[in-house]
Amino acid sequence: MSRIDGAKFQRAYLDRQEECSGVTVISLFGENKPPELKRLINDINAELDKRLGKLYEPADERLVHGTICGVEGRVNDGQIFNTTMLKRHNVDVKIAPQCGVQSVNIDGFLAYFHQAPWPVTFQIGGIVPNQENPYTSRPPFERMFSIQENGFVVMIGWPLLAPDKSFAPYLLGVRKYFEKFGIVHKYHINPVLQDNDLFIVLGTLNYDEWEKAQRKSDAFEKVFNDQITEAEETVRQYLSSKPAMFEIDKDNTFLVKYHRTSLTEISWCKCIVDVSPKEMRSLY
Repeated sequence: MSRIDGAKFQRAYLDRQEECSGVTVISLFGENKPPELKRLINDINAELDKRLGKLYEPADERLVHGTICGVEGRVNDGQIFNTTMLKRHNVDVKIAPQCGVQSVNIDGFLAYFHQAPWPVTFQIGGIVPNQENPYTSRPPFERMFSIQENGFVVMIGWPLLAPDKSFAPYLLGVRKYFEKFGIVHKYHINPVLQDNDLFIVLGTLNYDEWEKAQRKSDAFEKVFNDQITEAEETVRQYLSSKPAMFEIDKDNTFLVKYHRTSLTEISWCKCIVDVSPKEMRSLY
């Protein structure tokens, strides 16, 4: 079975070309990233460049970020309804009020960030192959770095309780708490699910180069998938032995209005603790 799913890879590539506006809360965005995180980004990109060459497209380092929670929404009669909340209830925004769907409480949502326990320490790496994550059955050693079937190159970190205690449920708790304000995290459409991951996209595979190479050789797909497997194994071993710890704080957590999911086009960005309710409402 192919490591890269051609249909999903193409869909993800096309989606990145389309305008898709939304609002999200992200961390670690911009130039002033923690040094340890910069080290990881540079080292991993160098390894992937060595192994995959033109088939790998690293993201602009300034755009690399960790997602806290999407706050995309639609407006009906002056009220904002979170897109994921609408999906959870399987309701169109036009009838959301009549169906009892909770609208977004922007004042309460923004007030949370002024009371949050800043800073929060996260770690990427330091995971061994048989280690377990209490919030998902998916093995964290594999998930801390992966080249996904849709072409995204991803690393994942988790909050720390202490230097020797991974997987503190901080992000999970924050995302569940946001539901009090009418905001549902993308991976919590099913309320039973628990997402405690700090998801970071480092780049993508180059779809044009992949398609071109596939047309030239019938054997390319197997060779390429072998390259991907080797690259993943190398980076995972590196992360396991050289983890990076860094802090997410009020100064590196932002509310962003984007027009492409890659954040290559944004029209508004501000530290979340400096955002007024009026400003946030104006983004919808």
